[in-house]
Amino acid sequence: MLDTLSNAWYYSALAFGLFTAVVWVYRTICVLARSFGLGTRCTTARYGEKSWAVVTGATDGIGKAACMYLAKEGFNVVLISRTLSKLETVAKEVRDHGKKAGKSVQTRVVQLDFTMTYDAATFAKLYNDNLKDLDLSVLVNNVGVVGGSMSDFFTTAA
Repeated sequence: MLDTLSNAWYYSALAFGLFTAVVWVYRTICVLARSFGLGTRCTTARYGEKSWAVVTGATDGIGKAACMYLAKEGFNVVLISRTLSKLETVAKEVRDHGKKAGKSVQTRVVQLDFTMTYDAATFAKLYNDNLKDLDLSVLVNNVGVVGGSMSDFFTTAA
């Protein structure tokens, strides 16, 4: 009986290991295919010519690069970040970048500090005031917010 039980564990673990290996091989092939330009791309041909993209954390780093890529593809872009002056500067850069790619890109800026307000009422107001009339197709949620302490996390998660 003990021998049969250990065989069951062995074959269960082997099956799980093989399944995991197949999943990771598939994921690796997908990543490699996308890096060579294969697969689905984020384009206005897919989403529509008047499509809008929303980018949070849009004034620096990955957010700014995402705005530039989306403008190059022809998306109109809503830029959301904390500093209004940086937003206006980047919005102009995004329009210019789109123009260089032969696209007529519109931008809209929204000043919002997610470190101060990130509740449902804030998001409802953001949507109703700034996004409701747009054909939203893409969201790049690039803002990072860490609030409270780890003790708060463990007491609320329990």
